[in-house]
Amino acid sequence: MNMRLSIKDFGPLLDADFELKPLTVFIGPNNVGKTYVATLVHSIINSRRPSTHPGVIDKGRYMPGRLPDQYKTAAKNLKHMLEEVKSGSDCKILPDIIEEHMEEALRRYNLVFTKTVSDNFATDSPTRDLIRFSNKKFSMEVHMPHILSFNDLSLRCASKQPTYRIRRVSDIEYDTDAVNDSIYTVEYSDSEITITVPEENWDEFLNSASGIIRNEIYTNLFKDIPPRSFYLPSARSGIIQIHKVILPILVQTVYGDSSAARKLPGVIIESILTIINMPDKTSSFKECADEIEALFDGKIEFTRNLVGVPTDIKYCTPSGNTPIQRTSSAISDLALLVLWLRYIINKGDLLVIDEPEAHLHPENQVRFTKCVIRMIRAGIKIIITTHSPIILEEISNYLQADKVKNKKKIGLDAAEYIKQSEIAPYVFVKNESGSCLTKPVEIFDEGGINQEEFSRVFGELYNKYILINDVLEDQNGQ
Repeated sequence: MNMRLSIKDFGPLLDADFELKPLTVFIGPNNVGKTYVATLVHSIINSRRPSTHPGVIDKGRYMPGRLPDQYKTAAKNLKHMLEEVKSGSDCKILPDIIEEHMEEALRRYNLVFTKTVSDNFATDSPTRDLIRFSNKKFSMEVHMPHILSFNDLSLRCASKQPTYRIRRVSDIEYDTDAVNDSIYTVEYSDSEITITVPEENWDEFLNSASGIIRNEIYTNLFKDIPPRSFYLPSARSGIIQIHKVILPILVQTVYGDSSAARKLPGVIIESILTIINMPDKTSSFKECADEIEALFDGKIEFTRNLVGVPTDIKYCTPSGNTPIQRTSSAISDLALLVLWLRYIINKGDLLVIDEPEAHLHPENQVRFTKCVIRMIRAGIKIIITTHSPIILEEISNYLQADKVKNKKKIGLDAAEYIKQSEIAPYVFVKNESGSCLTKPVEIFDEGGINQEEFSRVFGELYNKYILINDVLEDQNGQ
């Protein structure tokens, strides 16, 4: 994941600059913007694949949709240009045609992004409610191989697109080991994208060329960020315990009455929707789900109703089954993560976990951190917001474990480590004026992540302990 964000005047944040890595950690006191930033990153990624906006983007690809009149001319110009391409030859698409198609790609993304931000922050006016006090707008830049800049929730691309070349050939060699039902193939390089079309598919390609080019422009814009994001909010324990109550609200939403659902933050609705749409087939992260379940010595299972929707989620042990509503907060807190890992999450996806230490005994915080490390090794990208020095200390242990050649000597498996290049810790702080900023946290070669943020609190507690004992000694000496 090669992605850095610069954000100004968003929520409580005056200025935030950070890079996302396989493990990104946000620490700091309450109400300084950690959840704001995590939710914003989640919104950027999931605006690629809306579930309710017709004719826009699905799973990172454009659906057909209806073009506004101002972009129909660009589509016609592209078709006229391609009609001149003879069999066995190729052409480069003119830069102004690419620019027009990129404008349309960004326009459609903007529509979805604005709605996604509004939903995820449960606000009808993001430009009014999410901008830092006394400012008129917020700005954001997403740095990848190119730069995407946001102003007032409007996205622009600040770098050139690669050249697009169309090749018309008499025949084409497909990968016989892959199932390929596309009418064209694509080759990518940093400076050029080549679309090769066999003669037999040429007429079909001409009729959909404008949409195909927008597909490739869009895919290229976001190729370096995770394909999907899943957000475990801090309220996940409550979500899983009352999911059967929220279910009818979401059913109403599906059938057009979304007034009730709009009162809930989008991350809560998303969480319940993943339960409703739980597939039958398990994912490649079943072992990670098993490791999470091992924290509470049981299994999370569910039954489906007559239409196939999972409704009754249970905590199962050899001694019996308990409805999830009657389990401890720790079990219901992790149940959704177990289901996601077992059925939904794919390699390369982003998982945002808000305060994973919530409801976990310190020993289980240590064990959970081990699960996080193993998820990263398996290919999941993770953002956590945390107030737990235990989690940070255990991450530091895995940083040190990376240097150990024979990990069995320290009781670890080969996959239980994290490299310094794979982690980006940031602390959120308030300056003298009360505005919030982000600062990178130092990682020591020996000792791991700097715990200054928590050491300050521990120091204050120790000083208080010394003061109390000094006063008691004076008092008893009198």
